[in-house]
Amino acid sequence: MPPPSCRHMSPPSPAAARRLHLAIATSSTLAYSVQDANIANAIHRYSLQIERCIKAKEVQIGRLLHSNLIKTSLILNTFIANRMVEMYAKCGCVSSAQLAFEEIPAKNTHSWNTLLSSHCRAGQFDIVHALLDEMPKRNLVSYNTMISGLTHYGHYHKALEVFRKMQRECSSSIIADEFTVVGVVSACGGAADLDSLRQLHGVVVSVDLEFNQIMYNTMIDAYGKCGDADSSRRLFDEMSTRDVVSWTSMVGAYASIGRLEEARQVFDMIPFRNAVSWTALITGYAQHGQGDAALKLFEEMMEEGFYPTPFTLVSAVSACTCMALIGRGKQLHGYLVRRTVESGYYGNVFIQNALVDMYAKC
Repeated sequence: MPPPSCRHMSPPSPAAARRLHLAIATSSTLAYSVQDANIANAIHRYSLQIERCIKAKEVQIGRLLHSNLIKTSLILNTFIANRMVEMYAKCGCVSSAQLAFEEIPAKNTHSWNTLLSSHCRAGQFDIVHALLDEMPKRNLVSYNTMISGLTHYGHYHKALEVFRKMQRECSSSIIADEFTVVGVVSACGGAADLDSLRQLHGVVVSVDLEFNQIMYNTMIDAYGKCGDADSSRRLFDEMSTRDVVSWTSMVGAYASIGRLEEARQVFDMIPFRNAVSWTALITGYAQHGQGDAALKLFEEMMEEGFYPTPFTLVSAVSACTCMALIGRGKQLHGYLVRRTVESGYYGNVFIQNALVDMYAKC
């Protein structure tokens, strides 16, 4: 979901107003420190203030700092100018980030990558493609940012195209790292492109790139989404340590292709389950016509104190539809209505679609 436009941001709260007043005083002190020729210290202190703005999403204070940076000419420093672009981007003000970038007199690769990340985060990929073509010098971060952004927004095939472009144009100067692998493997899984996934896996092994836990988890999940649960299992068995994501991905790999007995065996071995683990197994049963088993698991999940996610609820409603259990479906509908204020799930479009489908078919 794209970040909100900063043009529609509400006025600061009383607490934010107090922080704004403090920032005015701080900015004045910073300005004096520049007049005292302590430039390095001033840049450091401004950078800390900008970081606070990013963490608190206080764009009003950020604008004040920007104004003081212009007055003191510190905005001509590329490092601090890049921080301002980053602040606007992470506060959802993409147009302000673009303007701040355009005012940087001596842009470096980090300047371009910061703006690239800003537009990726907003899903503005036409602009991202143009920026990538315009960049005087791209690096691995540039490509990783774009691949990750496209994958996040579900543009899996386009993400793979960017990776292939990187290989064609920069194979001798840019070597993929673990971030590239995670982004491209996720795209392969989303696109169900098993051939590309196997090719990438082979390259990772041949260049002796060390697998970390995130890479293992992502590849297990991707092989599962491509229908190759056996490859998922081989990777799973290679892992020296596993977290809940590893176990859940393995459950999902088996469940997605209907190997429900094996999915249940792995699920029963999980040392620390969460709602996503339960959902992976419930969804598998629901998608393969075993609605009774899916609903029984849903009840077990609730009895053990786990709150269902929207995906759990969609699967449970779908199980009711599959088995024409209108009574159970109405009970779920009532549960959703009762928990509306607490969870906010009732307005979820996927849940609403599942309910409409259930009432239409039952």
